[in-house]
Amino acid sequence: MDALVPKLVTTLKGYTRDQFFADVVAGVIVGIVALPLAIAFAIASGVSPERGLFPATSSSRTSSRA
Repeated sequence: MDALVPKLVTTLKGYTRDQFFADVVAGVIVGIVALPLAIAFAIASGVSPERGLFPATSSSRTSSRA
């Protein structure tokens, strides 16, 4: 019967509130660093800053599905 339980349920079984808030803080810090860096890379490569934001946000969405 354990084969029918979604992996998310078994993964989050021991997940605490402290771990959740630590993960939220880590995500905010990564966003603070990654977004300006993506804009800087876009400017350095000669395209508009907006074009740097799309790869930064799309790569974070696809890597979170791994």
